[in-house]
Amino acid sequence: MKLKSWKWFVVLYVGGIVSVSLLAFTLKSLIYLLP
Repeated sequence: MKLKSWKWFVVLYVGGIVSVSLLAFTLKSLIYLLP
């Protein structure tokens, strides 16, 4: 049970980092593309 929750925590942690990085990259691209 503990190992499973630990794995889920890692998955959520990595997923959060990836989504935040993707969001920041998208915002940067939009700001850069705006006139």
